Amino acid sequence: MYNSSFMRNRLGQNLALFGLIVFALLFGSEFLLRFYGVEFRILLSDVSRKFKIQSKYSEFASSAQKIGVSEKTFNIYFLGSSTMWGEPYGPFFSIPNIVDYRLGGTLGGKPVRSINFGSAGKDLAYVRYLTELLLREKDTFHPSLIVIYSGHNEFFKFHPSESDLHFPGETWLVAHSELARQLLILLSGQGDVLEIDQRKFFDHDLFPFDPEGSHKLAIQYQNHFLSIAKETQKSHVPVVISTLVSNYSSWEPDRSVCSPAQVQAHKERFLESFRQGLEAEKQKKYERALQTYDEALSICDRFAEVYFRQGQVHEALHHYDLALDAFQKAMDYDGMPTNSLSYQNNFIQSLDRFNHIKIVDSLAYLKSHAPNGLLDENLIIDGIHPNLEGYLLISEVTAEKIHSSFASANEKIRPLDTETAKKIFNIDQARLFDVYIHVGRWTTKNATWHYDPTRRLKIAEDFFRQAVEIDPKRHEGYLGLAMVSFLRKDVPTAENFLKSARAIDAKNVDNYLKIPWIHKIILRANSNITSP
Repeated sequence: MYNSSFMRNRLGQNLALFGLIVFALLFGSEFLLRFYGVEFRILLSDVSRKFKIQSKYSEFASSAQKIGVSEKTFNIYFLGSSTMWGEPYGPFFSIPNIVDYRLGGTLGGKPVRSINFGSAGKDLAYVRYLTELLLREKDTFHPSLIVIYSGHNEFFKFHPSESDLHFPGETWLVAHSELARQLLILLSGQGDVLEIDQRKFFDHDLFPFDPEGSHKLAIQYQNHFLSIAKETQKSHVPVVISTLVSNYSSWEPDRSVCSPAQVQAHKERFLESFRQGLEAEKQKKYERALQTYDEALSICDRFAEVYFRQGQVHEALHHYDLALDAFQKAMDYDGMPTNSLSYQNNFIQSLDRFNHIKIVDSLAYLKSHAPNGLLDENLIIDGIHPNLEGYLLISEVTAEKIHSSFASANEKIRPLDTETAKKIFNIDQARLFDVYIHVGRWTTKNATWHYDPTRRLKIAEDFFRQAVEIDPKRHEGYLGLAMVSFLRKDVPTAENFLKSARAIDAKNVDNYLKIPWIHKIILRANSNITSP
């Protein structure tokens, strides 16, 4: 009897202790995720980048050796993300290839070898660790110069792109617990998130529990560049770094954010001011529009979309300096920025204090060639990627910087105009068809990141229609138009476009429709879900 009672007491004590430990672990995890989640994500991201670089060493070395790098050649390594890679044209028409052509084959009396290590979706951490690899393995890579264009992907590590966060009847626990939210992200469905019904006019940014998160990421960005500067200085390898370009006046911010207190206390007044501003803008009563937008900003001074609207009004009034300032604020206050932020370009400019670093101000150069100094779709094909003319301009100013720093007296830089470039790099109608399809699909995805997808869906539709105009016998353009129509919940029009696509290539169309993200779009269009 005594032993039985003792065992029950011990069991109860053990269960209580176990419960206390579990509670402490859950509470501790919640605390750490809320207050140190940004640091953890940065740390995990950096570890991942470093591991990926190390695991791809043989691939990098093979690429360099394949084009014949040695101590007798002038080897230029181009590092960065999708813009350096050549998005949306591909590496055949990229900054490295165009610069290589402009340099004319020799630099400082040595044959030039240009190696494009740009890769879509990579951030500056990836560039840093790849730079360290090039320097550590100098006997393999023989780096003569490193050229960097990087900074548009710094926030993507916080964007939920591999799990579906749309939980029907979202519970209190998910709404209030970062731990529960992260667990559900890990356990939820496959494929990219279809965010179109999650985005609201009053949105949240990528750091819902940490308003200083973006500042921490800015510090991390600067630290990566400082590390690159110091390591290349120690290894006596010169570096050229470019400022970042973006579409200022025709690409709206992804997320506009107010604090919960501002939303709850003044939401209706804010909405009314914004609505009046839109109406005045529509009627071309621009001064009235600016006044009401200012009233909205007096309630929430970080609401990105209000700054974007102000920029459009100033542009209409030919106040181009004021428009540029407003557009830059729209980028800087975006809750999910992919455009170039002020702190990034300002910090890049400051790196010229290192004697071995040369700064290419691509942003200023493109502004000087843009109508009224405002970058838009004339030079940027989507939000951040240059179009054909934009790539030529960035490559021109980069090639000139490299040439002026390293060329011998008798080495001349080659001229290159748009029509010649099209011939040299085989940019024909078939290539443009692929470009329009690619940008149309990317813009379609971007449309689902904004609370009102109308503007971006129209841009995507225009790209798909241009593709159809180039080649009406290929299915991709009709398929893209179907996806745009599905996102608009215009099912009859979507089905007509699908019919046209299937008539050309039913097998590939049906395979495309099985992609999880695409499947979600179609299910949504045929459901009773309403857009916000």
